[in-house]
Amino acid sequence: MKTKNYLEAMRAKANKAVEEGSKKGTGNSLEFVPPIGKTKVRLLPPISEDDYFYQTHSYNYVPNGGTDGQGVMLWTQKKYDGERCPVDEAAAQFYDSNDEAMRKLGSQIKRKRRFYFNAILVDEPDPAKKFVVLVDNTNEGKLTTQICKAMNIPLIRDVEDNWIDQKVITVDPDEEGFDLLDPTAGYDFIIVKSEDVVPIGGGKTIKKASYEGSKPAKSPRALTEEEFEIMEEKRVDLKKFVTYEKDVNKVKAALQRFIDGAPEEDKEEEEAEIKTSKTTNPPIKTAQKVGVTANPKKAAPAVLDAEAEDLLDQI
Repeated sequence: MKTKNYLEAMRAKANKAVEEGSKKGTGNSLEFVPPIGKTKVRLLPPISEDDYFYQTHSYNYVPNGGTDGQGVMLWTQKKYDGERCPVDEAAAQFYDSNDEAMRKLGSQIKRKRRFYFNAILVDEPDPAKKFVVLVDNTNEGKLTTQICKAMNIPLIRDVEDNWIDQKVITVDPDEEGFDLLDPTAGYDFIIVKSEDVVPIGGGKTIKKASYEGSKPAKSPRALTEEEFEIMEEKRVDLKKFVTYEKDVNKVKAALQRFIDGAPEEDKEEEEAEIKTSKTTNPPIKTAQKVGVTANPKKAAPAVLDAEAEDLLDQI
C-alpha cells in the first residue's frame, strides 16, 4: 500500500528541485558564483553613476514546470499587463492554506532574488578570464550582506523596488566603512565560502552556502593598468544582464505543469488519497483559485486545451 499522499510526493520532488534550481543561472558565461574556499575580487563601480553598484534580479523556480517534466527557472516579470505574475499569485494562494505541506509548496515557487556585481578576479592569471559578473545566488543575499557590512551601508534586497532589509545590518553612523569601489584607493574583497548541511525533514539534507568570514583586504590599492582597462572596456549594464520572460502564456503553462505534477505511478491510489485527504486547501482547490486546473491523472500537455486556456486567462 502506498504511504505517500499527493502532497508528500510533490513536496519531495520540490525539495530536490529547489537544491538543483539553486545551481542554475542565466546561462551567461560571464557569471561567476564563488567556489568553496577563498576568492579575492575587486568590485567595480557601475557604468552609470545613476545606477547602484549591484543589481538584483528575481525569478520563480517551478518544479515540474518544464516541457520535459523537469524543474524550470523562470525569470518572470513582477507584472504582466498590470496584473500580478501568475506564479506569484499561486504562491500566495498556497501560503493562504492552513496546511503546512501546502505552505511549503508555496515556498518552493515563491519569487526569489539574485545579486549581481561587476568584478575582477584579482588572482586570475588569464587576462581573458579576469572580468566576471559576480553572482550571489543566495536568496537572502548572504554574500551581499557581508559586502554591505564591510562598507557600512544598508542591504538593499531588491534594487528595483528599493526594498531595504534593516534587520540584518545595523549601520554605525560613527564608522566610515571600507570603500570597495574606488578604482584608485579601494579595497579588494576576500570572499570566504563554506557550505552548511541543513536538514529538510525525512532524514534528508541540503547544502546551503555561508559567507561568514568574508572581509576586505588589509590595505587599499589602486587598480593596475590592466585592471583599469578591463573596467573601462568590459563592465556590463547589470540592469540588462537578465532577460525576462515576456510571454505570460509560457509562465501560465509552467504553472499548469506544476499543478498537474503528480507522479504517474499508483495513480488510482493517489486519486483515492486526494479524495479522502483532510487537507483544508488541497492542490485542486488552490489551482482553481489561481485560475488553472489540477488533474492528477495526467501531466499538462505542452499546448493547453481551450478550456484550460480560458481558465488561465482569468489570472
